Amino acid sequence: MLMHEGVEGYGIYWMLLEMLRDCPSYKTFFFPESFAYAMHCNDVEKVTRVCKDYRLFEFDQDDNMWSPWLCEVMEEYDDRKQKLREAGRRGAAHRWSEKGSRDSKAMATLSNGDSEAMAHNVTQPNMTLRDITLPDPSGSPKVGVEYLEKICEVKREGFAPGYIAQVCMQYGMTEATCNFLVERSNGGEVAHPTFKKFNELVHRIQGEKWTPKHPDGFFLKKVFE
Repeated sequence: MLMHEGVEGYGIYWMLLEMLRDCPSYKTFFFPESFAYAMHCNDVEKVTRVCKDYRLFEFDQDDNMWSPWLCEVMEEYDDRKQKLREAGRRGAAHRWSEKGSRDSKAMATLSNGDSEAMAHNVTQPNMTLRDITLPDPSGSPKVGVEYLEKICEVKREGFAPGYIAQVCMQYGMTEATCNFLVERSNGGEVAHPTFKKFNELVHRIQGEKWTPKHPDGFFLKKVFE
């Protein structure tokens, strides 16, 4: 691949790995136009070749792609992280038990209450922020391949609704949320403030390497707060 595609191809390969690392199960739908946009690359054909021509990635019948090497590495990483997390919980439990179960229960109650309040603030449907009534995603189907292909049928220069749909599918968001984001960004206009804020939020999450527990409520609240 390096011989045929040069250093740019090598960079594309590693950026694809970074994208996959942030996806659930380290898989994502094969959408080279969205990949190219996310990595600021104008050569969609080269991105497609890196994905398809060198057996660096595998694909299933639904055109989802993944890297066997990345999955193997992340499996070891996730296993090690889980062991460290369990060790930390055991250590914390031991420390709290020494200080007394009464204080421990009080702190746990406070923590759970705060967590529930935060979750409610993020997941509450029909929130109104700055005179904007956000949609209720409950009951709406999640963004899937057919929806993604449909929203990408209309292509206009300077517009990337497919990028919004790709991100929504990646994080398991609903069609209602995606439709609202596309509509409020003037059809996915890349220069629109809503699109820019959405894109900045996506890059921040990916940079911090975490996934929102309730993505619909999280994205809607953060983009329009």
